[in-house]
Amino acid sequence: MLSETSAYLTSAAAAEEMDFDLLRARSDGWDVEITNLTEEMAVIGLMGPRARDILAALTDASLGPWLTVQEIALAGVPVRLLRVSYVGELGWELHVARDEAVAVFETLETAGQPYDIGLYGAYAANAMRLEKGYRAWGSDLTTERSPLEAGLGYLVRPAGRDFVGRDAMLARQDNAPWDMVLLEIEGGDVDPFYAHGLWQGTRSVGVVTSGAYGHRTGKVLALAYLRDAAARDGLSVEILGQRRAARILDCAPYDPGNERMKQ
Repeated sequence: MLSETSAYLTSAAAAEEMDFDLLRARSDGWDVEITNLTEEMAVIGLMGPRARDILAALTDASLGPWLTVQEIALAGVPVRLLRVSYVGELGWELHVARDEAVAVFETLETAGQPYDIGLYGAYAANAMRLEKGYRAWGSDLTTERSPLEAGLGYLVRPAGRDFVGRDAMLARQDNAPWDMVLLEIEGGDVDPFYAHGLWQGTRSVGVVTSGAYGHRTGKVLALAYLRDAAARDGLSVEILGQRRAARILDCAPYDPGNERMKQ
């Protein structure tokens, strides 16, 4: 919420049209105006242990605590600053008008030179988010699975509340649900990616939805759905015709307490 009468929603790029369509459908009959700003905005991610030092050199703003949003000016440009990080490090998303993005980017790049600032790509971001066990829309999160099945129950509060899909979600949970787990896989010359079979001996028990090698942890990691939630031991993943042993991790292998993001 930006104010008592205004909210700002962000989502995965791949879900833009789906979310916009859903918002319009659900707002029917309500006194609300919904505007899609996707083509008007740019997002710059500033992540890493020196992110605060770089921003502090450019603004006197307090740079509020984790999971907050604030409006600041950077290089004379209005910026909506979201303290969130998809890569498991101290970081911010800078949401800025698209035609001002280059000026903000270049200002950040200049301010970051004393800290050896660099760029990271999509594959690096994917590997780092898996080290945190973060789900990705379109692969780990789809319309075929509920938030509870995806391991996101801590974000859902059905008790004493009513919302679209609530009853169906709870009924599904009582009827042999799928269960998403984070796996550490025995290393090899090829890392997991998508749709590999998950096995318990000769029995097919699930499917991998995303995977990568985590350079910070030195682990080969994958997220997978178990269609038999009781199949916890003796697991293996088949990657390009090779079976590799896999074990379920109880927590994210990188900074499980989120201490780095809260610095």
